[in-house]
Amino acid sequence: MTKKIIVVMTFALLSLAVTQYQIQRINHKTLQTYEDVCVYTRDIEYGTVLKASDIAVGKINTQWDSADYIKDSTTAVGMQLKTDVKKNAILAAGNLSEANEAMLPSEGRALTAIKLSSETAVGWSFEAGDTMVLYWVGTDATTELMGDVFIKAIISETGAANASPVYVIVETDVPMVAKIVSIRDKGRFELVRQFGLIN
Repeated sequence: MTKKIIVVMTFALLSLAVTQYQIQRINHKTLQTYEDVCVYTRDIEYGTVLKASDIAVGKINTQWDSADYIKDSTTAVGMQLKTDVKKNAILAAGNLSEANEAMLPSEGRALTAIKLSSETAVGWSFEAGDTMVLYWVGTDATTELMGDVFIKAIISETGAANASPVYVIVETDVPMVAKIVSIRDKGRFELVRQFGLIN
């Protein structure tokens, strides 16, 4: 009889412990709170000036909140990206800067960013305002002369100007920009200072 009592009491205690654990889990879930944050609606490249359509509202657990996260989309519209971003990534103030009017393209032309490896870029001494010749090298080693590009800005991977460049903002005609965009992920770009080219 004593053994039965012990067994019953053991089961009762186990049941009580399990019930208490389930209550704690429910309370923990109930106590978690979320708040709105701004997220990107698409993958966007460095240098892009944000529009309202680029931004949506998402939710984040308050435990993961950061003072750098943007909650009000109106503060981000018109700002310029300092890095590439992915769809659904949270807008962070550190990745944005005031749009630079000097970065606007000339009439009838367009801007885009090309990414150079450090090895490719460090060997050249070029700066904003220079005109260079752009080549594209495919993954199968085919080479294509793209044409002349005007250097608008040179930005390092860390976002600092006048350092070993990684992102180069170039201006050229619209058809050439369209071609650059279409083959961007199928090879690499090389900038060449060609004899006889006058800046």
